[in-house]
Amino acid sequence: MILHSNFIVDRNKMSGSSPSQLDHLRDYAKQLKRHTKGRCAVHIHISRLQKHHQEATFRRDASAFIKHLMDKFDGSRNFALSNNDLVMVTSGAKLDDIEPTLVNIRKQFKDDPLIASLDPVQGKSDSFTTWYDLEKDFQKFIESIDVMVKAEKAGNQLTESVEIPEKITKKSVKSNMADASYSRQVKPKYQMRAVKIERTDAHTEVPKVDLDGETILKLEKFINVLDISAHVSSKNIIAIVGKGQPTPAMIERSAKVKDVVSQLIDEVDLTSNLWLKGYLDDLVAQRLMVSEPELKNKNSLASIVPLTINSILGRHFDTFKKGHKSIDKSAIIIELSLMDVLQDSVRYEKAQTKVRKAGYKLAIGQIDPFALTILDPSGLDVDFFKVLWRPSVKNWLKGENPDKFKGAIQRIGLPRVIISGCDTDAAITTMRKHGAILFEGSAVDGYKPK
Repeated sequence: MILHSNFIVDRNKMSGSSPSQLDHLRDYAKQLKRHTKGRCAVHIHISRLQKHHQEATFRRDASAFIKHLMDKFDGSRNFALSNNDLVMVTSGAKLDDIEPTLVNIRKQFKDDPLIASLDPVQGKSDSFTTWYDLEKDFQKFIESIDVMVKAEKAGNQLTESVEIPEKITKKSVKSNMADASYSRQVKPKYQMRAVKIERTDAHTEVPKVDLDGETILKLEKFINVLDISAHVSSKNIIAIVGKGQPTPAMIERSAKVKDVVSQLIDEVDLTSNLWLKGYLDDLVAQRLMVSEPELKNKNSLASIVPLTINSILGRHFDTFKKGHKSIDKSAIIIELSLMDVLQDSVRYEKAQTKVRKAGYKLAIGQIDPFALTILDPSGLDVDFFKVLWRPSVKNWLKGENPDKFKGAIQRIGLPRVIISGCDTDAAITTMRKHGAILFEGSAVDGYKPK
């Protein structure tokens, strides 16, 4: 059976005897029962947008964005439903691969009230997209398709999107520091755990290109005209205190240099020249500021945006600042890397003054746990410290080091230290044992305290 991944259904041509794209989707989905590993489905609810945004032109444009993703990852499929919704099923695509496609689709509907009301978080369901990690949500995905098939066969043609109601369980009453500092009343909604998906060809050796003068010139021309909004990802920072449940505290909006560079040159060794890597960091930070990322903190108490000292001292910072006239700037945290801070203390003082004068808070990131133990926080006018977890940290936490680390975060203050790079449950569990309460990384959304 051949599945046409980019075919737009004309509902007037549908008949009871002719299988619809929804029928094809159901047949295809059932074939995946034993092949769910590394697969993710995203239901894009175009039917919830205003009528003029559901016209064929918009649907074709949305499908064109998806086609690029489908072509990139073999085994991926896109289905256009009779109510104008799109359902894409990816194979081997990471969250960071999928999100740029959704950013482009949301961008073409940016004037729609539904899209304007969103505060999208990568890998999580909202009013416009429903995410399914098929390894965990396969049955739920099948059930949602069956409900839609039944509605379509009844002649309803899915004029309204059909959803399966979520079972809401009673939560125990909590009283801990995380609740007092970070909790916020939100409407219960289905959220898919962000998972790290690794492609089967991830370990194939690919020759890397050195980061030299010629390469940097190519990249600079590309980045200077790039609409970087398609590469901006959102990551939750959660608070866990004692036996309390994980509570969203902040959201980071960032663009990774590695992801931006890979759009032009497949494999660049960014470690081959750290000075030029810093230059790329500045370029991406400047484009990030110009793109005016969403920082309204609808689902958190604060937003973090990583920038660089040079980008703050440059001309684009004023553009960035003007975009926040209606926002409480004290709820926006600008993050600088420790290496950037140490490189030039005079320029750091200037950047720090500029950030404070504008009303933003400040964080220092990319801190090694050992470096945290020897830092004097009183000498740095910083609100938050982000400690980078790496697998080797577990080996470092021996002898006197655990006590030194606990002492360091207690001196700074538990609510001011964030452990970043938590891509496994073990990373969070280990750092919780050593006193940390704030965590960021791909594992945080699905973490369950033990």
